[in-house]
Amino acid sequence: MKKEKFILEDLQFYLPENFKGMSKQYLLGCIFDKKIQKMWHPKIGDVIIGITGNVFVVSAKQELKDVLGGNLFFFGGGLCNRDGGCTLNETYSYTMNESGKWIQHIKGGFEEVNNNFHSSFSEFRYVPYPHEL
Repeated sequence: MKKEKFILEDLQFYLPENFKGMSKQYLLGCIFDKKIQKMWHPKIGDVIIGITGNVFVVSAKQELKDVLGGNLFFFGGGLCNRDGGCTLNETYSYTMNESGKWIQHIKGGFEEVNNNFHSSFSEFRYVPYPHEL
């Protein structure tokens, strides 16, 4: 219990006062509420908080077969450089699915590949909008 209190105080220092009308206390209450976390089934528009405290909104969903990891959700992202030049000329997005495994079709089969921009639902905490409670 003592450790959880330290985390709450630490997060309160770094979170902005409001996020889309949600107070710090509301955000913190939601991420530590087990009942709220159990009811989460990801969908577009969900506010999620990562293990580092970053706040994201789920922006898109791609329906994939289970053999490819199941439904894939997109959030966050930014610019990157993939061609070795000096300009940020490509975009990327973070992704997540239930298993946290990134599966690709390689040489006639399926293989799990390391992807640093991909994670599992379990690495995020859901924050419902106040009207959804």
